[in-house]
Amino acid sequence: MDNKNLWIISTKSMPLENSMADVDGSDYYYSDCILISHDSASAEKSIPHLLRDHDMELLEVIGCVPYVEDDWSESDQYQDIKDAVEQVKQTGTPSFALFISSQAMDFEDEENNEVEWVFGKKEEGK
Repeated sequence: MDNKNLWIISTKSMPLENSMADVDGSDYYYSDCILISHDSASAEKSIPHLLRDHDMELLEVIGCVPYVEDDWSESDQYQDIKDAVEQVKQTGTPSFALFISSQAMDFEDEENNEVEWVFGKKEEGK
C-alpha cells in the first residue's frame, strides 16, 4: 500500500448518551484515526460516521495529515500509531490509535508542564 493513501485524522468529540467511551465523565475526548482515502476531504467526511460507531459525536477535526512514518517516530504515541497503521494495512478498515479524555489530557498537561497536543502529537516547549 502506498503511504500517501494513509491519513491520520485528529479529532475532538463528545460521548453520546450511554457511550462506553465515557469512562471518567469528561465533556470531550481526543482521538487519532488512521484510514485509507484518496484525499484529506474524503478522509474527513468519514470521521463523523466512524465516531458515531463508537457512540461519539464529532465536535472538531483538529487536523488531517498524510501518514509519513518518520513524522511520528519521535512522538510518544509512535507505537500506537504504528500498530493502528499496520492494522489498517492488513484489514483496509479504519483504526483508532488514540482515545484520550479531556480530564486525562489535563492531568497529563499538569504532569509534563508545557505540553501541547497538536495533530495528535506532543510538542514540547509550547
